[in-house]
Amino acid sequence: MKIQTLRSFYGAEGNVRKGTVMQVAASRAQALVRLGLAIVVPEQPAAEEKGPRPTVPTGSQTGEGKQSSSSQAAPAPRRRLSISREEGQKSS
Repeated sequence: MKIQTLRSFYGAEGNVRKGTVMQVAASRAQALVRLGLAIVVPEQPAAEEKGPRPTVPTGSQTGEGKQSSSSQAAPAPRRRLSISREEGQKSS
């Protein structure tokens, strides 16, 4: 039987951490559930029943119509943060 642990514990399986999904005997699973240490994980249908995942197009294959990063407009000139000596000195 497949279970998922709700708390970390040490037992016949060794040191088991919270959230671990594992296969154990039905009697052991019932005991862990009764103690509040685990929950039973329902069996999932076989993967054969599911079809392959459809692929989602992410854009054009050639990249046409997109502006490349090298052809972007020139960045704005940087502002001057300091005052030059001539502007900072007062005439006496």
